[in-house]
Amino acid sequence: MRDYKVIAIDFDGTIFETEYPKILRPILPVIEMAKARKASGDKLILWTCREGAELDSAVEACREYGLEFDAVNDNLPELKEQWGNNPRKVAADEYWDDKNSWPFIARDQFDNAWLYWEGTEAIKRRVRPVEYSNIH
Repeated sequence: MRDYKVIAIDFDGTIFETEYPKILRPILPVIEMAKARKASGDKLILWTCREGAELDSAVEACREYGLEFDAVNDNLPELKEQWGNNPRKVAADEYWDDKNSWPFIARDQFDNAWLYWEGTEAIKRRVRPVEYSNIH
């Protein structure tokens, strides 16, 4: 059993505000949460419809804010090896996407639950355990 979670994170509207293909500005709370989860040992996959030069721009924009991914539009190498194949669907424990049903809950490296909802002010407040159990 893995001792980390795999988090697939969309780019447009989730990590950065965009007017596709133009990248406008970072959504810093989400970037900081992703970096904290990576620092705690979780693995990150950039999961986006972008390809080619647009994908390269997205990866570089993330790097400028210190966000690095373990895979880009692909499954993690260790999971491909474990399965003996590479299915088209990116496998993750969590999928962060602005097309999710917002609000959504994400957990930080200290196992605190955070409530997110649409808009540039992504992290609004820490969720008390009783609220978290009611949402899930």
